[in-house]
Amino acid sequence: MHRARAALVEIVQLVPIISFAFPFIAAGRVDLSAAGGAFDVGAGLAAVVIGGLAWRKVPQNPILVGCGIWLAIGALAYAAVPPLEALIAEVQAASLFAVILATGAGYTAAAEGGYLGPGLSPEAARKGSIALLLLSALALGWSLYARDIRLGGGLPFILLNISRRAMLRRLG
Repeated sequence: MHRARAALVEIVQLVPIISFAFPFIAAGRVDLSAAGGAFDVGAGLAAVVIGGLAWRKVPQNPILVGCGIWLAIGALAYAAVPPLEALIAEVQAASLFAVILATGAGYTAAAEGGYLGPGLSPEAARKGSIALLLLSALALGWSLYARDIRLGGGLPFILLNISRRAMLRRLG
């Protein structure tokens, strides 16, 4: 896929998680215990984006697919599963990284190109996927330790996505 198109696809895939985060950014504080509406909006947008790109057979960023899954889990939790809602509010962004890690493991096991995405040799995809899984596990651990949505959520999320892009450039 052409670099400009790949960049546009990733920007489109960021829309759901940015829409989730926007109310918190605007308020200047993060309170996941009151995030039900933000989860609903983000999950709806994620369904449209992930579904639309899948329908068009466009390769997607597995990290951002994991974000979409997390948004859907959050929407379900806040609508009908109070214990899960309480857990998400308690662990903050760690729940996001747990879902990203699980999604990455699924991509590593089953998708062409593994966790990094298609276009790599099988060996490069395997090595890069394992490295990205380790980074995802570190992000989860850091997030559990930090428990701050900005330092334990935003920062590792950005670093994880930058690391994926750097690995794709280096290995591809």
